Amino acid sequence: MLEVENITKTFTTGELVTPIENVSLKVKEGRITTISGESGTGKSTFLMVLGGLLQPTEGRLLVDGKDFWTLDDKEKSKIRATEFGYLFQSSVMIKALTIGENIQFASEIAGRKIDRKEILALLNDLGIEDKINSLPHTLSGGQRRRAMLAINYGRNPKIIIADEPTNDLDEHWKKRTLKVFEDWKQEGKSIILASHDPEVESLGDIKYIIKNKTLIEK
Repeated sequence: MLEVENITKTFTTGELVTPIENVSLKVKEGRITTISGESGTGKSTFLMVLGGLLQPTEGRLLVDGKDFWTLDDKEKSKIRATEFGYLFQSSVMIKALTIGENIQFASEIAGRKIDRKEILALLNDLGIEDKINSLPHTLSGGQRRRAMLAINYGRNPKIIIADEPTNDLDEHWKKRTLKVFEDWKQEGKSIILASHDPEVESLGDIKYIIKNKTLIEK
């Protein structure tokens, strides 16, 4: 179970900016939650807070009932590595490792073993099997997004947090990516998608919009 209670985030560098204020949300297992809103309304900030990557100024993040920001660094790192899967607008991969090595490394950090045959099968399913020995910087934006999907397949987290997951994808791979989210939902994962794309929003079992610093159910 993932929950935020009365979350506010204020940035204090220069002028004070508060993109989200007094926001609460319970994320349900086996459901897709979508978040829409205009650019600059705080969607990315909220996802970072929800994923335990950005500490709120006020409020609590609860992961399986544990108050996340009261845990020690080792416990927080373990939760991030094993519970959460992240698909942000900037691909997060180790530049010096090949795509295959990135998948293997991320899986091992999450406590899972994955061999080259499984990695090839994942990449083949996403149309980038020929990139297994390539470095991340040699891939196009769409290929990097698909590589991040493969990394999260390998890690097998319970919670998937994705920010504009279909950017840089053509129509074919967009539909394939949306099918991945539907498959993960059937596996009982909790999925949170933030997007301007109506097709992404249409997947939501529960739909929200961020407006005037708060989260409103549609």
